[in-house]
Amino acid sequence: MLAALTIVIMSSNGRSSAFVPPEKAVKFTVAGTESAPVAGACSATGYANICISGDCVCIEVPKATISGDLVANCAEVFISVDQGLQVSPGGCEPAFAMIASQSLNANCGKFFGTLNLVLAACATHYSGGWDISASSSGTAKSGSGAFAGSVTGKKLSLKFQGATLPK
Repeated sequence: MLAALTIVIMSSNGRSSAFVPPEKAVKFTVAGTESAPVAGACSATGYANICISGDCVCIEVPKATISGDLVANCAEVFISVDQGLQVSPGGCEPAFAMIASQSLNANCGKFFGTLNLVLAACATHYSGGWDISASSSGTAKSGSGAFAGSVTGKKLSLKFQGATLPK
């Protein structure tokens, strides 16, 4: 999980005390319909633009829903699947992704920042780890955890768990 941040406060009498902000356990689900794969890495900046082998496809989920402990309720998902690094024919492939809340949509709730994902993309399931890269208007300072999910047809459902540090 997260490394603890410790702030040491020195008093006028020379004694110190430590403050460790509390982590908040979070569980949430991201779901939506995947777009058809497009050749190349996703054009979104950050993790979703990583393509190590140069042989990638971009999969987007433009109107994903979020339920659970995050305050946003909709997002965009960008997944760059590196087909050049496939484990075996028909096997899993490494992928890099990001989930960004749609902060300009008034129905989406507050902006939580950007979730960065490193995952194994398999024919019917995804799994991996995540961290939060929060913006100045985000609700969490940082966070990390694990996720797993399934793909049925074009329907994607990812279940996340981990911890965040509040701002």
